[in-house]
Amino acid sequence: MADVVSLYSARFQHRRSSFKELQYICDGDSNGVLYFIGTSFGEHQCVNPVLAKRICVSASSPISRHTDPKLMCNYYTLRQKGSRAYIRSWNFQGSLDGKTWTNLRVHKNDLTMCKAGQFASWPIIGPNALLPFRFFRGYIDCSHNR
Repeated sequence: MADVVSLYSARFQHRRSSFKELQYICDGDSNGVLYFIGTSFGEHQCVNPVLAKRICVSASSPISRHTDPKLMCNYYTLRQKGSRAYIRSWNFQGSLDGKTWTNLRVHKNDLTMCKAGQFASWPIIGPNALLPFRFFRGYIDCSHNR
């Protein structure tokens, strides 16, 4: 019996977690994934991660529990630029392959964005909130944003 217990303990030891939880606190906080990437993972002042070419995430090894670059999203934030053309209808989506997209949140005639420079955040709820994705996008429904 002792051999079975030691075998069980050796096989199911708690491994140190390598993930970082980015907990939403409020709109515009510094806890979002893009901010985290833009600060070189908390090491420097924030630089737009698109301009710094830090957004592309890939693995140098085959997918495994150590290299699988997936994220589960529980909130997302948008910021309205200086334009007064406010977004009203869009889908926030996730994908594993960049080709097939899953709606994580659907907005139809959403009146939240109403000021220049405004932040707004929405929770991801429902069964899709528990799915991990590699890619995220905002898909604007142009037929409803007039």
